[in-house]
Amino acid sequence: MKKSLAGLVLTLGLAFTAGAQAVVDNFAFGFSPRTGDAWVDTQLGDINVFARGNTDGFIDDVVVSYGAPRYPAVRELYYDRRWAPGDIYYACAIAYQLRRPCLEIVDIYQRDHGQGWGAIAKRLGIKPGSPAFHALKGNVGKGHGKMKGNQGAAGRPRPASRAVRRTRAAARARVAIRAKERARTRAAAEARPSSPVMK
Repeated sequence: MKKSLAGLVLTLGLAFTAGAQAVVDNFAFGFSPRTGDAWVDTQLGDINVFARGNTDGFIDDVVVSYGAPRYPAVRELYYDRRWAPGDIYYACAIAYQLRRPCLEIVDIYQRDHGQGWGAIAKRLGIKPGSPAFHALKGNVGKGHGKMKGNQGAAGRPRPASRAVRRTRAAARARVAIRAKERARTRAAAEARPSSPVMK
């Protein structure tokens, strides 16, 4: 009896894990970056894997590296719109390279994702092999390196940089302010006398 119960629990656990993984990989667009560079495509795929295990670290890296707005942009794309982390990362990297808002590039990809990142970047002026493309590729490698191995020499995690700590503290402060504002609004709405119902 105990063995069959243990077997059932193990089977259900494995099924749940497989189901959870399928949900994580259920991106809004099938992930196929088609950047025009096999190395960049691989890096973006690795970013998907990293973000799966360290979502906050991924979001911090995009915000700090590319100045992308954490709220609502990066978090909304990841949690609500179910964008692949590699796509979020590359959209913000292109925006940074072009000195344009990340959400502008997001809107372009949302509309034309069937063409792939390579065609979109080319249309925006980042042609394969150009200095702009090599700079973009270098930015992807730099950010990906931070995400891939945030380990010290002895295998211990490195402490977050001062900029990352400031960004996290500012984000926590904004969340706390918004929560207080919502609580005040809710309290004010509950304190108002209700109007009499007309018969």
